[in-house]
Amino acid sequence: MSSPDAAELYHKARRKTVGSSDIFNEGVSFADEAYKRALFERGGLTVERLPFYHGDEDLAMLRQVPEAWREAFVRLLEGCSVWRMTVDESSVAETVIEGAKQVDNLEVRHALAGDTLACEVSGRIDTISAPALLEAFEEYFDQVTRIEVDATSLAYISSAGLRVLMMASKRLGMGAVEVLHATATVREIFSSTGFDQMIDVS
Repeated sequence: MSSPDAAELYHKARRKTVGSSDIFNEGVSFADEAYKRALFERGGLTVERLPFYHGDEDLAMLRQVPEAWREAFVRLLEGCSVWRMTVDESSVAETVIEGAKQVDNLEVRHALAGDTLACEVSGRIDTISAPALLEAFEEYFDQVTRIEVDATSLAYISSAGLRVLMMASKRLGMGAVEVLHATATVREIFSSTGFDQMIDVS
């Protein structure tokens, strides 16, 4: 980390992943590089990948080992890298997302704007992932009168997801929950189940 601010943002982003299936023990992640890089960049960090071994270091510990062993070890070192993370001031200044819930097939990002909870959902809302959406809602039920769900990146919603939205609508009042930018597939699900008569979908 290049600064205490960068270290703080790193740990904050890492803590958001606790409970996800690709996290083990003290925040050690088994997710692929693209996922991890995106996670930290969303948290306000610029990530730069650097080589761990530059090829010109004198590896004293390998002087007495057979040449084949040394070459194999050097190849492993050359495949390693380190990430330098610095604070992306523009990203930190622009971000409005206060929290995130991540499960295998759904990401819920949410922020409070006055008395409205704005949520961005990406992936699929089904029996497995619907509780993550409900958990995000429950954090704010006592603070909001309206929930807006940005469904631009929502690929599918099952009856379990529809029940979560209906539960929120009953809690806040009819018309208080709105689904925005829904795809044709998602709108069809609402229409075929009749939920578009109870929840505004656009």
